[in-house]
Amino acid sequence: MSHAWTWDPDHAEQYIAKSAAFNAFLEAQPGFVSRTLVRDTEDPCHLVNLRVWQSVGDYEAIIEIAEYRKHIDDLSTHVDPSKYEGGYVRAYADVVTTTEDAWRASS
Repeated sequence: MSHAWTWDPDHAEQYIAKSAAFNAFLEAQPGFVSRTLVRDTEDPCHLVNLRVWQSVGDYEAIIEIAEYRKHIDDLSTHVDPSKYEGGYVRAYADVVTTTEDAWRASS
């Protein structure tokens, strides 16, 4: 999972709109299960990406692909870098329970 803090609500909308192309790219990748983008109800500039992969290795392989980097760079034009003091933080987690059918089918 990762967080994105955009410059303002308009940039958040543009980030969300550009996510459709990113999702299409991800859906074609080996090991990809799902991506959910959620928006903070109290801070409309705060978005959380929940990406589910069959393994951490599948995810780490994708981040080495140039097209992945292109999508991230495109999305990053809407992100406020001052929110990442101390550096960008990515967290890996195991799904322990879900109602998402796609996850159950891939397990």
